[in-house]
Amino acid sequence: MRISGTVFVLVAGTFVTRPAGLPLETAGTRSGGIPPGLPAVDLPALATVGGVLGVVGQGVLPELTLPALAQAGAVTIASNARLAEVRLPELVGLPYTPTEWPALGTLSIRANPALLAVSAPKLASTAQGLELLDNPVLPALDLPALARI
Repeated sequence: MRISGTVFVLVAGTFVTRPAGLPLETAGTRSGGIPPGLPAVDLPALATVGGVLGVVGQGVLPELTLPALAQAGAVTIASNARLAEVRLPELVGLPYTPTEWPALGTLSIRANPALLAVSAPKLASTAQGLELLDNPVLPALDLPALARI
């Protein structure tokens, strides 16, 4: 079995630095750590999503604003530990088109423990439903135009 020189040096260097107590710098220690998720989402021109728009499992994302999003097949916002605010000011509808994706036409907001506000003031209808589960501090929704679920 042959081991490349690069791999050998990497392994040997690790064994030398650890016992000797030498400092070992990584990209994370140099920059103050690598965040477990996205710190911000900036998609100001995104107007249409043909399938599912999902924001799932982002540990450090404090807010989500999609200022131009007018239509999506579905929106799923789930398991975001620090997400406090969702703003979809131009979202009008979540239509359903029969496909292999049964979640199309649904607005699903679940398991966001810090979520305080959801605003989609122009959302008039969801073809398949509205799902709100396990958002323990969410006091209210701003969905004044929602007329059909």
